[in-house]
Amino acid sequence: FNVLWDGHLLRPDPFRRILRALNPDVIAFQEIGRKTSEKETRGQVEKWLGGEWYSGRRRDCVTVSRYPIVGAAAVDGNLAVLIDLPEEDFDRNILVINTHLPFGPRHEARAAEISNLLSFIETAGRGEGPIPIEEGTPVVLIGDKNLVGPRVHLKTLLKGEGRKPDWDSTPLADLHPYHSSAPRSYTWRSYRRAGFGPGRLDYVIYTDSVLEPIGGFILATDSMSEAALERHGLRRDDTDVASDHYPLVVDFRLKMR
Repeated sequence: FNVLWDGHLLRPDPFRRILRALNPDVIAFQEIGRKTSEKETRGQVEKWLGGEWYSGRRRDCVTVSRYPIVGAAAVDGNLAVLIDLPEEDFDRNILVINTHLPFGPRHEARAAEISNLLSFIETAGRGEGPIPIEEGTPVVLIGDKNLVGPRVHLKTLLKGEGRKPDWDSTPLADLHPYHSSAPRSYTWRSYRRAGFGPGRLDYVIYTDSVLEPIGGFILATDSMSEAALERHGLRRDDTDVASDHYPLVVDFRLKMR
């Protein structure tokens, strides 16, 4: 959820309604400003959703989790965290990489960060680097990828550079969800930026050898029915007021080993 520079603090009401409706276990925020602390962001989530939460930060990326974070590392401006899932329900932890790649025409910078992300995953998978992981650990790259321009960047992120990045030596999977109540897949729309149409900037990319999505959508309250809005405690303009990015949502099931 790219919050449009501290939107969760500047425009808290729609964020409160959105997060309560979604009731997530892990949130990957982007565009948390320099003057806003990680603790402050975590505190807002605890206030709205209750319970104790854990967090990590790299630049404007803050990841907040209901489950303990047992490892954290920066990959350029992106944040990788290893989340300790409850042993009574899961037999593995999960590596979540909160991404916010360079925007606009900075194609070479995006390509360099994608290369570094792939190298980080490969190194972690060998049991090395700042967050060594066991074989079969689920990996999710979620967040604002700013993938405009050459489509080769998405192709590289999915297929890797040389070795295929999933555990079974296949490409990573792209969830590619649609709006909750409409056949659209753009995740960014702005009335403030003339000349830029709606675009798919936010992605969920994952190791489908060990993860199975059992639901995924882009929350866009403007297309929801009145009955659905009322049922979930939302208002029609909530996602438009909150940010220029829509929240991207997924439920995962860990596949049996």
